[in-house]
Amino acid sequence: MKYCPKVEHEWCQMKVKDRYSVYQLLKHQRWYTKQQSRFLFRTSQGKFCINCFSTMPSSLNRLFHVGTCVFVKVFQERENEYAHEIMENLGYSSVRRHPGSLLIYNSKEQISSKNHTHGDVSFEENVTSILNMFKKISSYSDDTQKDVESEKYCNLLKSLVRSLPEMQDSQIIDVLNYLCLWPPTVATTTQQFKMLWNSLDRECLHRLESWTLEKQLLVADYWFHLRLSRITSYNSALIGALGCRLPSLSSQQLVQLLFLVNLQRKVNKPLMQNIEKYVMNLVDKLNIEEIGIICLGYFKTQMPTKNPDLLHHIIKHTINNMSIVNDFTVSAIVKQLRNSCSIQHRKLFKTFISECKNYIYCWEPTAGIHIVLLGTPIHVYVAGLIDKVVKHTSSNLQNIRLKELSKLLFSCALFNHTPDMKDFFSSVVAELHDRRREEEISLYPNCLISSLLFLAYQNIYPEKLLSKALDPTFLTLLQEKTMFSMSRELITLDYCVEIEYPQYCGPCLNREDFIETIKNNVGKIPETGSPDLTRQEKFTLDLKNDLVSILGGEHYINVTHALPHFYNPDIFLQFGQDGSVEPVPQDANRPVELILKPPEDKHSVCVMVCGQTCYTYENNHPVGLTMMKERQLQKLGYCVVQIPWFEYYKQPKGKTMKYLHQKIFCR
Repeated sequence: MKYCPKVEHEWCQMKVKDRYSVYQLLKHQRWYTKQQSRFLFRTSQGKFCINCFSTMPSSLNRLFHVGTCVFVKVFQERENEYAHEIMENLGYSSVRRHPGSLLIYNSKEQISSKNHTHGDVSFEENVTSILNMFKKISSYSDDTQKDVESEKYCNLLKSLVRSLPEMQDSQIIDVLNYLCLWPPTVATTTQQFKMLWNSLDRECLHRLESWTLEKQLLVADYWFHLRLSRITSYNSALIGALGCRLPSLSSQQLVQLLFLVNLQRKVNKPLMQNIEKYVMNLVDKLNIEEIGIICLGYFKTQMPTKNPDLLHHIIKHTINNMSIVNDFTVSAIVKQLRNSCSIQHRKLFKTFISECKNYIYCWEPTAGIHIVLLGTPIHVYVAGLIDKVVKHTSSNLQNIRLKELSKLLFSCALFNHTPDMKDFFSSVVAELHDRRREEEISLYPNCLISSLLFLAYQNIYPEKLLSKALDPTFLTLLQEKTMFSMSRELITLDYCVEIEYPQYCGPCLNREDFIETIKNNVGKIPETGSPDLTRQEKFTLDLKNDLVSILGGEHYINVTHALPHFYNPDIFLQFGQDGSVEPVPQDANRPVELILKPPEDKHSVCVMVCGQTCYTYENNHPVGLTMMKERQLQKLGYCVVQIPWFEYYKQPKGKTMKYLHQKIFCR
């Protein structure tokens, strides 16, 4: 069996009998039991089954979900494993390596315990003998049939649970330690396993306040090895308790706290804000990998870093260590920076992205994709960066998750970027067609919808994939699998296909089912005196008033949404055959879902109101949405005139009318 480190943390590629099989590993769904037979017993084709191997390489030993559902999360997220390994290597006093096969009992005693194949295991009813028997059975590594749910262990486990209150602290830790050696159960809710870990959780919670800080963190570390951190009451209570004693935490203890926060995912906002103050005080004592663990904790709880000094320090520290920082650390840092970025940080972030550009080939493609994504919320476009990431990704395309591919397509779409590798988009389309991706698409159908939409930005419409994505069966699957609604993406894709790929003959959406989605995603038409106007709305209103002054009346213009799948309205003019301006029919009663097509016997002009969001930062490169809108309006028959905000508002006083006249009428 071979572990391929290039495969992302939700995917595991293994070699069994010289055949490769790529398995998706279900994420955060503990009771997905219908996948059981698929994972365990498909071995006739050389496919992976956890019972196929008597031993595992030590590097893989910790990657499998221990003590919880193998069908849910066989492959533990590599970022958590790597973060834990960092703390191990740095000698954190409350961090232990996974017990693995290090816990060994006398072999004769192990063999005798193995002979119990029927009935209950025999033992004396006292704490020491119960614990010793549990240790013996737990430490027997060759017993592949050892099952915590087996009836023969029922009395032992019940006695163990009854004995927990009488045990010393060291014995409680022993139980946690040896429990790590048991094979995974079908779920965390199986009867005997649930009874045992729930009882341990209650007992640890009961003793929490009496334990030293080091012992508290050590017990939490064992819950991590058992892959139960997120659902134990102990872990949640410990985070709250540590939040009350932040001033007394060392830098290592603070890092371990953020690691636990990362596992818990849901932590109250005031606590995270309070932790940030102490991170700032101790950050000079941390190395770049520990900063990565801290960023991982904040990112997983979706808490932005508010302190600008801390952001500056993280970026400076990362730039200084760029040549040695690894994939996991740079990805964790970049994801948290993206979670924290705002317009006032644009220059700082552009400097950081420009520095990262020189190291793209030193990291895995996924890290490069996250770096490109860092610029998307603030429209920071670094020339050449996407081309490097695309080239690096293309060399290992078959091992990149669909989730990452859709993110890279999004970056290309947002920045209106056509890669130097001309065959990149066709390679992605071929990858989406590949049968190897079918199971991944069925688990993450939203990624297919997103990928097709971002390809539409590039005017690429793969018909077979569109037919699959818009099929009612797939839409039902999408609704079942996706936590957030994809209605906006679906309706946008449907309109794009109608306008730019009219030869498409596959299934389409029923627009009537999406009326509310369309209404909710269409911006308002700004009116004079309207309160709380956005910059875009103010720009639209200023431009409208100037055109009314030039043309001599409001009846010569129409501010509306010709394309229902775009948020911002534009300004429409109409000219006769002789070139004279004519009144424009108003469309206040037009159904919101209908596309506004120009009259065939008229010359219709669309004045695109291109505000700041239509261009990238500093270099004013038009974004993909702007160019797709222009392309689709032209496809409908409009003559499109872009009015960029940076030209309009930079006109000298009194010259704006002349500027508009030249842009619109002198064509």
